[in-house]
Amino acid sequence: MDGHVDLILVRHAESTNNMLYDVIRTQHGAQVSETAFMHEEARARHPDPGLSERGLRQLEHLQSYQWHDYFLKTGAFPKCKVFSSPMRRCLQTAQAIGISLQSCMDGPITVHPSLFEEGGCYHRQADGTPVGLPGSTWCDISAQFPDFDCLQATPRGWYDRPHMETSAEFDARAHEMVGWIWSMQQDLKRSGHGALVLVTHGNIMSAIMSILFSGTPSKALYKHSNTGHSHIELFSLGNRNMVVCQSINKVTHLLNDRQLIGGDHTVDDRWIQQFAARD
Repeated sequence: MDGHVDLILVRHAESTNNMLYDVIRTQHGAQVSETAFMHEEARARHPDPGLSERGLRQLEHLQSYQWHDYFLKTGAFPKCKVFSSPMRRCLQTAQAIGISLQSCMDGPITVHPSLFEEGGCYHRQADGTPVGLPGSTWCDISAQFPDFDCLQATPRGWYDRPHMETSAEFDARAHEMVGWIWSMQQDLKRSGHGALVLVTHGNIMSAIMSILFSGTPSKALYKHSNTGHSHIELFSLGNRNMVVCQSINKVTHLLNDRQLIGGDHTVDDRWIQQFAARD
């Protein structure tokens, strides 16, 4: 097997939406009903939130992270390409990663419009019906992140559906992303790059990993803390591909301040509950 490329999947730092479970439980009591919780979550949830105070502190650690710890044999992080979800919490996280990987990157961080989280960009109306929103335009993103590039710099927002993304649409997109990852593996092999870094979200990361290892996006849940990252080796020989898991949900950069570790609690975290509720 040849064509070795390292795939690094990084979950975004804690967003203000990630805090909603604790906020609602504090306001309404630990035994708040599911109906009351859903009502309060719909009222308070932001379609594309920024980071919480804890999320910003996580980024302080992430931007000084020594990525060469991944590669103990070589002692250095390979030449890499970095892609980010178009959602604000990932763009902010990718910006911090760009600082820590600056010497390894030969191009700007690229915004990939399809790396968004399950469900897309949406809000719930008063009756609970989810309605799709277009998301930020490329002009909006480039104004805040002028050093970033974009795969599809269209004048409209990155989310083009009038509804919340369905489970079937999510599964199809996850398969498309895995196909894109393997095409990037071939491109990176030819160009001499060694790593593909994707800054994205809990459920799409889990679906990508599940497809890579088992062929289906809902076979298993791969939990990730906020700013947790996983390392997968991609090999190819002709039409044959092979994946090797090196590490999952690595949070080495937060171990000196463990109160910053969060976002992977099986019962409390809504993105994990969303996975469990799928058909």
